Amino acid sequence: MVGLIDANETKYYNYGVKSLKTKEAVDEHSVFEICSISKTFIGLLLADMVLREELKLDDPLQKYLPKDIKAPTRNGETIKLLHMAIHTSSFSDGSYGGQPGGFVISADDKNIYIAGDTALTMDMKLIPMSTKLDLAILPIGDNFTMGIDDAIIASDFVECDNVLGCHYDTFGYIEIDHIEAVGKFEKESKTLHLLAIGESLTM
Repeated sequence: MVGLIDANETKYYNYGVKSLKTKEAVDEHSVFEICSISKTFIGLLLADMVLREELKLDDPLQKYLPKDIKAPTRNGETIKLLHMAIHTSSFSDGSYGGQPGGFVISADDKNIYIAGDTALTMDMKLIPMSTKLDLAILPIGDNFTMGIDDAIIASDFVECDNVLGCHYDTFGYIEIDHIEAVGKFEKESKTLHLLAIGESLTM
């Protein structure tokens, strides 16, 4: 969904459906759970407002919140706008989790690549230069990550035809057609595993 605003009018351009089940088209009133994509928008808007000297990166977040909402602190330090723009991941105990990224795990003579919730990247081509994979765990839900078609390309990049799908079906925007997804992988001589909750895969 894209909205264009100028001095004369506002135009909306939409693509896709709200759910694969209902096939209801997306429109300007659709509500999106944009998740990590919000970081891109916030970063751009923040940079623009800093350039126009409407705010400073060192401003405390509390300055822009309603009085009845208290911004959290971290180790006694007030959260600033800069922190909102450059935050990374953390674990449940609050310790630093590092930059987001995929992992290659090797054990019992098996190598597994876990891409995480990511889009298709050219960096994936680096993995088979050092590791022969037995399984690639790739997101397939689309909208916020790779979809089926990009996951097939990703499996080419990492040179692994045995794929376990992840990041799909947990809510409407990432629901997939299981038969279609498996069929697309089979057409490319690849195997896509779609496990139900509680199921396991033995390698």
